Amino acid sequence: MVLFAALYIMGCGRTGLPEKVLTEELKEGESWTDCLLEAVEREPYAYALIQVSADSADFSWGLCEDAAALAAEFSGKKEDGIRTEGNGEPWYFVKVRLEDGVYGTDIFDYFQQNLQEEGYEYEVLTMDEGNAYVIRQVWSRLLEEESRRCMRRSGVVRDGYLYILSCEGTRDENRESVNVRIRGFMKGFMTREDSGGWRMDEDKLYWADHTERISSLEDPKREFTEIRAVDINWPDKLMGYYGMLQEAKYWVKPAPDMPELAIRFRLAQNAEAGQETFLLNGFSMEEGYRMEIRDGEDGRLLQEENIELCMYRTDTVSFEDLDGDGYLDMRIVYPSYQSGADETEIAYERYFLWNAESRQMVSVEEEELKVRKEEAGAEPGSGTGEEGSQASGTEAKSVGYIVEKGDCLWSVAELYYGDGRRWTDIYERNRERIGDDPSLVLEGAELDF
Repeated sequence: MVLFAALYIMGCGRTGLPEKVLTEELKEGESWTDCLLEAVEREPYAYALIQVSADSADFSWGLCEDAAALAAEFSGKKEDGIRTEGNGEPWYFVKVRLEDGVYGTDIFDYFQQNLQEEGYEYEVLTMDEGNAYVIRQVWSRLLEEESRRCMRRSGVVRDGYLYILSCEGTRDENRESVNVRIRGFMKGFMTREDSGGWRMDEDKLYWADHTERISSLEDPKREFTEIRAVDINWPDKLMGYYGMLQEAKYWVKPAPDMPELAIRFRLAQNAEAGQETFLLNGFSMEEGYRMEIRDGEDGRLLQEENIELCMYRTDTVSFEDLDGDGYLDMRIVYPSYQSGADETEIAYERYFLWNAESRQMVSVEEEELKVRKEEAGAEPGSGTGEEGSQASGTEAKSVGYIVEKGDCLWSVAELYYGDGRRWTDIYERNRERIGDDPSLVLEGAELDF
């Protein structure tokens, strides 16, 4: 590498790492950021405080034995300032090996909670043909009817290491040049074939590091076990990982004076995480599940049969009195699997009515359900279960919430439901107030649940 060889001619410190890059020595298309990755290739814990002027980039390096030592030393050095002399831009660079139990979701949350600044937002993209990902802090402003998007900080996760590059002296007048340098740094992680990557949401970021997730919710009590599935078109790539429902359990009373039922759905195939591919370009039709219904008091098996569920959404089963006979029945929804469809869009539903004599859920067609409703004089959607309301994962609540600064539907869903993925429930109930874009929730808006 021409640039890196030149760095040693310019001089190295006692660490053996380059201390200065002269602008006049750079080749066309080169930047001082090009040296960072190669300079610390064999170092697990390293940082550099960098002062950039029109003539040069001056590096002050630190090498540490572990992450704790690096955090303590780097924090102190950074507080003291990055070389106060001159009028250059202060930058910093960090490389740290990720320990067990540190995940991309943790890094993303830390960036959002501790490094957020006015005018910036965070986004995650895959890199290196989907083998690494970058969490970048992007400044956006509508200026002269053109959107300017410039990076202020970039954190790249690859092969168990976290690399961060940030310009502490970012201002309106230098954002474009800072953006160019950080993009040049990111290119150091890409292969020639890499096209720049795909946008990752927080769910994909979770599955980049995990092979299982267990979540519990209430009203009714229910528990979901998900495992990582792999898109058949993107094996072993970050953008090809998705959560697949392996097991769902519900505990429901058909009526207030009846014993509780334990209802379990388990994926019929013997699929272990990472061994099977179930998705095709992010979309999957239903998969076969085995449904068991047991008496919650003595564990006696009441019903067992095969059934199909949507495998990449957990809470698609709800319990409500569908036919107005005073017992909770079971509704299963099947989302649209068409490319570009809104994930809240329902393609069709199936209905299972509780038979008090046989103590089983019996499948009925929509037309038969309508007849039963008419015979019972029940209005569609009226529940007569516990306290006369639905007992499902999408029940209405008489609670309002005033949106605060920094809120999004995901964070509000985590607060009220314990599951950020239920932001779609909130959006559907408040679509008229929010508008067509669920990401634009205005401060001060009141949301219903």
